[in-house]
Parts: sequence; structure tokens; C-alpha cells
Amino acid sequence: MADGIEQVLADQPRPKLIYPFEQVANRLSKHGLSWVPLVNPYAIICLSFQRALYNRTTVVTGSCKTPAGQPACHPPTTPMLPNHGELWYLAVLAVVGLVSLVLLVGASRVFRRLEGDFAEEL
Repeated sequence: MADGIEQVLADQPRPKLIYPFEQVANRLSKHGLSWVPLVNPYAIICLSFQRALYNRTTVVTGSCKTPAGQPACHPPTTPMLPNHGELWYLAVLAVVGLVSLVLLVGASRVFRRLEGDFAEEL
């Protein structure tokens, strides 16, 4: 009986957990919101690491065959990452780092100010 349940679960469509950035940005750009995924600082860090490791913004998603004697065709590609230079990625990472530092300093000041009453409040 367990094999039957496992087969039913295996046949069910599973939702995607990770979408290519450009797929999300293109859908949001129809509403003028292509910048929304960049609000998440973790997304910016992941995009920067992907760009550094892959060193490309598009992925070949198909193939094409040309008959003998014909010029070579270009296989279809799909954009995966923002098509910006390395300086854009560095600038965005610097903004994330600066905002994180400001939040850390602010949180530590608030904690130091409230530290004396912290045990009493709990």
C-alpha cells in the first residue's frame, strides 16, 4: 500500500521553489515593478554570486541543427540574470552592506539603551 501512495505523490505536479530572476522580472515589468525582486537583500547576494561563478547572464536552452554546407545557427538562449556589468553588481552589494551596517549599529544602540530594563520586561 505504501508503494501506491508514493506513486500517487510522485505523479503530482510540484511547484517550483526557485525561479530564474529574469522570468520574474519580465512578468513584473508588465506592471512597472521589475525592481521588486531586488528589494530582497538575499536575492541580490545570490544574483551576485551566480554572476561571479557563471560569468554569463544567459543559458543555452535548446539546440539547432544545420544542414551540411549551411552557416552555423545560434542555439536559443534564455536570460537568467540581470544583464548588467560587474560594477552594477558591486554597487548593489555595497548598498546592501551599507544598509546592513546601519541597521546593525541602530539595533545595537537601541539594545544598549534598553539593556538595563531588559530582564525586568521579560
